[in-house]
Formats: sequence, structure tokens, C-alpha cells
Amino acid sequence: MTDALEAHDIVADIRDAIRDHHQALDLRENGGDSAWRTIKRIEQILEMPWTQGAEQARRAEKIKVGK
Repeated sequence: MTDALEAHDIVADIRDAIRDHHQALDLRENGGDSAWRTIKRIEQILEMPWTQGAEQARRAEKIKVGK
């Protein structure tokens, strides 16, 4: 799969996740729960799961290096 096609599929999957969130809100589901599920789905799509402390360390290194 080319990078452009892969990016298109990723964007489409993220749009679907957001549409599912909007549907949940329309159905009067708990907004916080729906938002949490949406973020988890987007993390999965982008292969970016949360790892405690990882982002803080990345940003600290960025400041240390001056980027």
C-alpha cells in the first residue's frame, strides 16, 4: 500500500471514530465515556497507545536538545 493510500485509510478510520462519537452524543450516551472510547480508538488507529511518562520524557529530551 502506498503512503498516500495508507494516509487516506487512516483519515477515514479517524473520521469514522468521530462519527461514532457524534452518534453516541445524539443517542444521549455519556459524553465522557464516548470521548474516552473515541480517543482509545484513535490511539489504536495511529498506533500511539498511551504509556505513562513517555510523552513527558520525549518533551524533556526535546527541550534538552533544543528542538
